[in-house]
Amino acid sequence: MKKSKTGLVFLLALTMFLSACKKDKDDNTATAALLFLLDQTSGNCAVVTRTSSTLFTANLTVIPKGGCNQATITGSSLAANTLLTQANYDAAQTLATSLGCTANTKTALTTAKNAVNTSATAQSTFDTNAEKTRYFPIADLRVEGIVALNTALSPLGFSQAEVLALNLLSVDLLKALTPITYLSTAATGAGDAACLTAVGNKIATDYAGVYTYDQTATTKAKITKLAQAQCTYGSGAAVTSTCATLNTQF
Repeated sequence: MKKSKTGLVFLLALTMFLSACKKDKDDNTATAALLFLLDQTSGNCAVVTRTSSTLFTANLTVIPKGGCNQATITGSSLAANTLLTQANYDAAQTLATSLGCTANTKTALTTAKNAVNTSATAQSTFDTNAEKTRYFPIADLRVEGIVALNTALSPLGFSQAEVLALNLLSVDLLKALTPITYLSTAATGAGDAACLTAVGNKIATDYAGVYTYDQTATTKAKITKLAQAQCTYGSGAAVTSTCATLNTQF
């Protein structure tokens, strides 16, 4: 009987130990997953284009690390690129309706959507662009592009510390710029003045204070946010726009 009780106590102790180990493992797994998620949703993205054999141009955007890849930004194939582009035209169509744009503008958007990547050179153009473009996660676009940003903003009275303290545009508002651009182009072609005015008002509201997007944000007092920056590297890069850390040549 005593031996039986001893065995039962041992089994209970073993069960408790294994349960504790499983809980620790589950906690560690959850922590690792959370850290991975935070890592993927932090930082910014540099889309680097080989401008020439001696010059590489980096477009620094607020897109986080997890989205800093060809598949997310341009599509990993011509077919994927077509779907992404057409989705932006659909978003532009929705925006056109909400802003009361004319039927001619909407027709222009539909025509443009249907024409995406239909040219005979579409595949070769896509392949060429893909070959000369790379995507690099960066910690902060303000830090990576500080030389170029200082060059542009110091004449307006910004110190380097003030440039680094500027807020960044949200990813959603950055992505919304493509449909807005498509709509503006369609409205211009359709001669839809009222639609263009509505688009301009939306930009003025949604992108107030955003450097290079808010047309009134041309002074230190009005510039409060950055959506992107640009820097260069390679032997042909200007010293006034050199990237802070990017240097991969391809």
